[in-house]
Amino acid sequence: MGGSAAKKGSAWYGFLDAGAKSSPVAMDPNLDTGNTATVYLFNLQRDAILEYRRDLVEPKLREFEPGEEVIVDELQAAFVAALSGFSPRGSQSSAAVERVRPRKTSAETMLSDIDPDTDDSEIPDDVDDGDDGADWDSDDS
Repeated sequence: MGGSAAKKGSAWYGFLDAGAKSSPVAMDPNLDTGNTATVYLFNLQRDAILEYRRDLVEPKLREFEPGEEVIVDELQAAFVAALSGFSPRGSQSSAAVERVRPRKTSAETMLSDIDPDTDDSEIPDDVDDGDDGADWDSDDS
């Protein structure tokens, strides 16, 4: 990635030279993947923001050649549209994180099902009610 590729705002617009998978691309340095070894690029041919390994993709990025810059406006419009529904992995805000109430554990469920008004006489004899000091797992019968 050298020279003076097209820039509009903070985004870089250029070309991914990858044979049959070549495409005009856009890169916004503010989109963090959360991994220094990868980078997000908007790929116009695939109409998507994709995560690429830096070491593989950067050598294949180049500035537009004469005549290719005419695609910049189309590329920018498609990139802006893709950004509207995109949430980078490396930047979750607390407002965007769905808050889920933790499920009750089985012990919490059982405890919440206990009727506090239950009379000890309703507890079967083979269940330790805690009144007689007997060990619940005692083998004494």
